[in-house]
Amino acid sequence: MPERLASPATIGPYEVLGELGTGGFSFVYRVVRHGGGGFRKELALKVLAPDLEPTQDMVMMMADEARIARHLHHRNIVAVHEFGEADGVYWLLMDLVEGVDLRALLAAQREAGGWLPLPATVEVIYRVLLGLHYAHGRKDERGKGLGIVHRDLTPGNVLIGGNGRVRISDFGLARIRTKIAMTEAGITRGTAHYMSPEQAQGRAIDHRSDQFAVGVLLYLLLSATLPFPGTEDALVMRSIVRGQYPRLTTAGVPDSVVAVVERLLAPLPADRYPDALRAAEALVKAVPAQWRADSDRLLGRLVVRARADRRGSS
Repeated sequence: MPERLASPATIGPYEVLGELGTGGFSFVYRVVRHGGGGFRKELALKVLAPDLEPTQDMVMMMADEARIARHLHHRNIVAVHEFGEADGVYWLLMDLVEGVDLRALLAAQREAGGWLPLPATVEVIYRVLLGLHYAHGRKDERGKGLGIVHRDLTPGNVLIGGNGRVRISDFGLARIRTKIAMTEAGITRGTAHYMSPEQAQGRAIDHRSDQFAVGVLLYLLLSATLPFPGTEDALVMRSIVRGQYPRLTTAGVPDSVVAVVERLLAPLPADRYPDALRAAEALVKAVPAQWRADSDRLLGRLVVRARADRRGSS
C-alpha cells in the first residue's frame, strides 16, 4: 500500500477535491474538470503513487489500460477517458463511481456482524460476468478479436454505486493478444489468491482464466472465506494448481449454485464455461427468480450504509 501523502491541489488540468482510495502502486482522487459556460464535471483520476519512482513497466501498464479502455463501453465496466502526464505525474481519467469497492463493502458487512446477502451476491457476480463477456468479445476495426483478459479481478476491482450498479475497474493488467509485448507467457502477474492455475504456472491464458477469478470471488461471497487461503503466494499458487479447496457447504446456498462455483474453479480451462455469458446464465438459472427482483435496491442500500460507516470512522 502506498504511503498516504497530502493530496495535491491540482494534477494537470484537474482540480483535486479529495482522495477516493489507494491501490498497490496508485492513488485515486476525486477531481473536477471545468469548462466554458460554467461547465463542471467530477471524475476520478488514478495516479502512480507520488512516493514511487515511476518505472517503465508501471507507466506501460497505465498506458495499456487506456489503450484497452478505448474498446470498452459497457454499463458494467468503468469508462476510462484519458491517459496523461503532467510534471512527472502519470494519470488516468475515469468515470467517478459514487460508491465503494467490493472489498470495502465486505469489510463493512463483516464489521456489522453480517455478510453479503445471497441475492446481492448473485447480482454482483452476474453483472461482473456480463462485463467480462463484453470485454472478452471485443474486436478491432478489422473484426479481429482483441483477446482482452482482465488478469487481476479482485474485490478491490469491483465497484458498486449507491444505485446498486456494478462495474469492473482496472484493466491495467489486461493484455491485448495482438501486441507482441503483451503476450507474456511465463510471467505471472495479478493477485495470487485469484490466479487461475494456468496463470499461476506462467502458461498462456485466455478469457477462461477470468472465469476462475470469478469463481474465487463467488466462493468468497458465499462462504466469507477464500477457497485458497494463505499468506505465502507460492503456497497459495501451489494449492490453486492442485485444485485443493474445501467444498462449499454454507447453509442456505443451493447445490445448483455450488455446481456453478465448482465449474468456474475447474483446474482445466476446457472444463469451465465456454464463455462468461454462459456462466452468467447458469448462475441466474441456479437461483429462484425472485432473488433478483430487488437486488439493485438492496445493493444500493448496503453501499450507502458502508459509505456512511466509512465516513463515521474516518
